[in-house]
Amino acid sequence: LSAPLVVTSCNPGHLQLHETFDRVLCDVRCSNDGGIRTRPPVKNAEPQELQIQKLKAALCHLGKHGKLVYSTTSLDPRENEEVVAAVLAEGHLKLVKLPWASKFAPGLGAGMECCVRMMPKEGMEELGGAFLAVFERQGVES
Repeated sequence: LSAPLVVTSCNPGHLQLHETFDRVLCDVRCSNDGGIRTRPPVKNAEPQELQIQKLKAALCHLGKHGKLVYSTTSLDPRENEEVVAAVLAEGHLKLVKLPWASKFAPGLGAGMECCVRMMPKEGMEELGGAFLAVFERQGVES
């Protein structure tokens, strides 16, 4: 069985956990360009390599049948699809298509159709833009 719940804002690579989890959220520090209408951009966003490292470290805590959500409040492909592609290229993982994803724009580029790009909308500016991708291990049925 997976551990019940751990909430942390630290780098998952620094966690001294030996448990795995059914659900993992990896919301990395990003440029926040998706929320620029309502919030200032983040001046010290993490570089792409650190975002990739954090995602890989978070995936180490994913249980055999678990799902991991990678999310940002960025619309920059360097912080989104490129990070996802780098992790997928190592194998053993696949993206999960969400049943409600068709209400939003898909990810950019080949193989990113399961990703979700939430674009800012007229009348809902306070929500801004966001990106998410859901991972699970290869060979596991959704």
